[in-house]
Amino acid sequence: MSAATLLGYAGLLAQRDNWSRLGDRFSGHHLRLQTEDIVGGVVLLVAGLLLYFGLNYAWSVSKRLSSKEPPRDVFRRLVQAHRLTRAEERVLREIAEQAGLQKPAEVFVRPELFTEAARRRPQTERLAGQLFAHQGRS
Repeated sequence: MSAATLLGYAGLLAQRDNWSRLGDRFSGHHLRLQTEDIVGGVVLLVAGLLLYFGLNYAWSVSKRLSSKEPPRDVFRRLVQAHRLTRAEERVLREIAEQAGLQKPAEVFVRPELFTEAARRRPQTERLAGQLFAHQGRS
C-alpha cells in the first residue's frame, strides 16, 4: 500500500467518533417538531398552492384570449365559406354598419337586419335568401 492510502485510512479512523455521531441529529431532542418548522412548512405549502393556481389561471386566460379570432377575420371567413362576391360582401358590411353592429359577422345570424335593407336594394333580398335558405326548411 502506498503512503497516501495509509494516510487516508488514518484520517478516516481519526474521525471515527464523527462518523459514529453522524445520525445524532435525527434522534433525541433534535427529533422534536418545533413551531417554526410547522409555520415554515405551512407558508411553503400555501406559497406553492398560490403559485400553482395563479399559473393555472393565467394559462387558462391566455388560452381563452388566443382562441378568439378578431371580428374582421370571422367576417372574412364567413364570406369565403358562403362564396360571396365582393359586391355582396360590401352589401353585408353596409347592413352591419347601418345596424350599428360592432361585430359585422352577426349579419350572418340575424335575418331581421335584411328586411329594412331589402327595401333599399333588391339585391339584398336575394342575398338574404341565399344566406338564410336553410331556415325555411324544418
